[in-house]
Amino acid sequence: MAANKVVLVMQTLDKKDLKLLDKFVRSPIYNQHEDVIRLFDYLKNALHDGNGSLSNEAIFSVLFPDQAFEVQKLHYVNSYLLKTIESYFAWKEWQDDEMENSLYLLRAYRNRKIDDQFERTYRQIEKKLFNQPYRNLQHHSLEYRLRIEQIKAESNRRGSDLHLQELSDAQDTWFAVEKLYNASTMISHQAVVKKEYDMGLLYPILDFLEDSKLMEVPAVSLYFHAFKALADLENEKDYRQLKSAIEKYRERFPQSELRSLFLAALNFCIRRNNRGEKEYLRDMFELYQLGLDSEVFLENGILSRWTFRNIVSVAIQLGEYEWTKKFIEEFSDYLAEDHRSGTVNLNLAFYYYSIGDFDNAMPMLMQADHDDILHNLFAKLLQSKMLYELDDYDALESMLQSFKTYIHRKKVIGYHRSNYLNFIKYLQKVMSVNYYDKEKMEKLKGEISGEKNIVEKEWLLQRVESM
Repeated sequence: MAANKVVLVMQTLDKKDLKLLDKFVRSPIYNQHEDVIRLFDYLKNALHDGNGSLSNEAIFSVLFPDQAFEVQKLHYVNSYLLKTIESYFAWKEWQDDEMENSLYLLRAYRNRKIDDQFERTYRQIEKKLFNQPYRNLQHHSLEYRLRIEQIKAESNRRGSDLHLQELSDAQDTWFAVEKLYNASTMISHQAVVKKEYDMGLLYPILDFLEDSKLMEVPAVSLYFHAFKALADLENEKDYRQLKSAIEKYRERFPQSELRSLFLAALNFCIRRNNRGEKEYLRDMFELYQLGLDSEVFLENGILSRWTFRNIVSVAIQLGEYEWTKKFIEEFSDYLAEDHRSGTVNLNLAFYYYSIGDFDNAMPMLMQADHDDILHNLFAKLLQSKMLYELDDYDALESMLQSFKTYIHRKKVIGYHRSNYLNFIKYLQKVMSVNYYDKEKMEKLKGEISGEKNIVEKEWLLQRVESM
């Protein structure tokens, strides 16, 4: 019974769900089996109060006292309960979606030919749909479905205007937005999984949209430019139009949907920046500022510690030191509590290091406690750079040895492993090279310049040049 589907599902329910499900199970509309109610009560007490065994025999004895154990009989009751819980899940989703609820009501009036109530409900839904601020994928899907209900109702009335043009326009808009949205998701995902997707009708649609009035629709414009920018790194024009459209239409989209658009624009900037085009740092900074203002980087009120560090990194690279300090102070409360202290100390250490205040940077770094490998790597990298710039070579040599051991012990994988190991290797070469030997200095400089997999390449080259 411990692996039973009902048990697994009920273990996910919170107190609010259990309370509502209790009423649902007892409603004769959804369940007419007393055995199902008894099984629900027993499992609720066993799973959430710790009272009762989950063995088949123990449960059967409660449901059917004085009867010989029959596993098939228990399975039937269990199956009925699972179906009732699934009906509750579907009902709850429907109940929580006000617009979906209203559309089903509209359909019911149409099917029952209660015309006056249909018209009243239709006008209410239409007003609500167009008065709400969002013009996202869900909005266009709802408008299309609303137009379908209108057509079906009017087709039964002799001489009615069927509003077919409105239906066609709504369908085109909904389909274009949905196709572009999915295509943007696919193009982002295929870069991660190294898989080519068949985009189907997408490219004829892109050609059609290029000079279409549909480009005036915010969602069409945004996802059109997002896809084209993601699909072609050289596509500066569409990236610029995407960034401009985000700034213009950001209040027309809910945070979850807007976040994906910000990430598409940021992804373009990151890839161009990684090619050495540092002018995109300013774009990234502006997008991060706009995103923070729109709260799109918050998920359930939490700002990811990795996003936090990315923002700090971009701001510091641009020399926005005052803004960085203010950001750390103002947004630290949005970090998850169990990571807050370590993340704040690490980023403060980075800030103080960047302005040359090593006296404050090193203690902050020592206080930074990280359970994330990438944050730990960054902390060790920062400490190595500080020790070098403080000319504390004995401590640095020891630090680099422990750094290397950490990478091997933690089995750091992928490009991170080679990036950091190469940093260690070349920093040791910088420490040991005879800087009076110009030939060796030039050779070392060439080796670092030619190394593709390395962090802090520019910093290492600056050290060589300064020698």
